Amino acid sequence: MRYPTHHKALSLSVVSLTLILSACGESGTESGGGAGDPSGIPTGEQDGLLIQPFVGIFDLEDGWNGLLGDRAFLAIREPGTDGTAEAALIDIDDFSNCVPNRPVLGEVRKDPFSTRIFMDDIALFDQAELFLDGATAVRIEFTDLGDIDNDGSNTDIAQIQATRVGVTELDLGDPC
Repeated sequence: MRYPTHHKALSLSVVSLTLILSACGESGTESGGGAGDPSGIPTGEQDGLLIQPFVGIFDLEDGWNGLLGDRAFLAIREPGTDGTAEAALIDIDDFSNCVPNRPVLGEVRKDPFSTRIFMDDIALFDQAELFLDGATAVRIEFTDLGDIDNDGSNTDIAQIQATRVGVTELDLGDPC
């Protein structure tokens, strides 16, 4: 069967257009510079870049857990390739003035739907949101499950300020 010339041209145009459009589709490799194209940086690394400003040792304010005079530090460690960072709550032993051998560990992560940063798995601060307050402090906002403000409610939102200190975890004191 013979096709008229305009059908051959139309078929060739459809095939060419299909090839061009398929080249623009999503594939396993990220490329291109148009609007909406991926950046080329894997998601875990992008998340880690947003967590990076929170990395450090922070001195929790007095009353961080509802008890005055209880010293504690929050260590946010370097993010891994998965885009999360380990957090360690280091509650100084008040009687022996030493650092516990096993700090309470949690995770700092980026919210998958925004640029908000959260800290999970530390009981008092589970699902806490972290905010930078300048270059020297972090604010931890969380549901007050432990009723640290002693208002009789464990459903209100509490905030704790923590100041960045220029030390390493080893400088915090002798281990217990």
